[in-house]
Amino acid sequence: TLLASRFVLRQPSQAAVFICGDTMRNFRDLRVWVESKRLMVQVYDITKQFPSEEKFGLTSQIQRAVVSIGANIAEGYGYDSDPQFVRYLKMAYGSSNEVACLIEFAKGLGYIDIHTRRYMEQDIDIIQRMIRGLIDKIKDPTKASSE
Repeated sequence: TLLASRFVLRQPSQAAVFICGDTMRNFRDLRVWVESKRLMVQVYDITKQFPSEEKFGLTSQIQRAVVSIGANIAEGYGYDSDPQFVRYLKMAYGSSNEVACLIEFAKGLGYIDIHTRRYMEQDIDIIQRMIRGLIDKIKDPTKASSE
């Protein structure tokens, strides 16, 4: 969206938690959710090129894992409880590790090249930093939202 494109990460280590200020209206206001949605679209585009015999194997597994990242962020936010939100953010983090692992498997099987793998790993790393930053902010609300 136009609004989201105006807010660009300065560095992966300085992941902005919110898209717009410090007020969250819903999970869509979380930059980490926006980035996880972008990663999901990338993974779906890449897996379209996987062999058809992987439809119910690696393709399905990586697609489910990448969807789980954003879905857990949204679900955890919906509980309106900091401990529950942190719990779901940790599940999203775990799903991001699963995606990273499956991307490595896809590279090993020759389904993606090294450049695609590196690009995807960078995106996953940014999302993971954002998740950790959000967890830290929830645990210590005095931390700045640009961490």
